[in-house]
Amino acid sequence: MSDLPPELRDDGERHRPVQPLWWRVTTAVIAVVLIAMVVIAYTF
Repeated sequence: MSDLPPELRDDGERHRPVQPLWWRVTTAVIAVVLIAMVVIAYTF
């Protein structure tokens, strides 16, 4: 079972659950949108 991707591999060191890929993508999109809104607000 050593050929599992990092999302499914249980290290035993990290006790927090690994976030799914869609959650990371959603968080990244929200962060980019917020940063873009701040940049636009300060630019114009």
